[in-house]
Amino acid sequence: MYVDTNSVVIMASGYSTRMGQNKLFLRYQGQTFLERTLQLVQGIPFNRIILVIKPNDLINCNLPDMITVILNTSSEQGQSASVRLGSAVAIGQGCLYLPIDQPLLDSKTLESLLDVVTASNIVFPSVSGHASSPVYFGRQFFSELCQVSGTAGGRQVKQRHRQAWVPVAVDPQRVQDIDTPQQYRRLIGDSQVNTE
Repeated sequence: MYVDTNSVVIMASGYSTRMGQNKLFLRYQGQTFLERTLQLVQGIPFNRIILVIKPNDLINCNLPDMITVILNTSSEQGQSASVRLGSAVAIGQGCLYLPIDQPLLDSKTLESLLDVVTASNIVFPSVSGHASSPVYFGRQFFSELCQVSGTAGGRQVKQRHRQAWVPVAVDPQRVQDIDTPQQYRRLIGDSQVNTE
């Protein structure tokens, strides 16, 4: 597994519209979603860890020195702004694009994806035949990722290159997105979501 030849981009500059509060700072098992994600990627030998975040959110963060921080001042453009910014500083064989709202994601799942990556493929989790996140793009696609637009982010690049797809079957729970208050309540097993 040649993980140390790859970068990872943590996509942390969304607006959490459906949640109604900032998902970065939601807590699960004593950590914020952001803290959990940072801890996860630090346990894997990526050659560059890139955090794309809004400037006003960065103020509330205490980040390890190894993190390459990219400020997204165009987050209103949707996920594409994060993809462009992260891709511009990604190095190595390829890059994993990691959302902030999968608090159950674990190293075993990431390693199962990274085991099959190359400079020319697109690797993603598959749950009952349906694609999920995070998504890896080989460096062959970096130039296209630096030009994406709209809310779809890297999805438009992925759709153009179906021949490069490598779906990997994973535990569905591990790649579950937490997008709504109802999903968050189920996650923490509490009918009252802590909004502090």
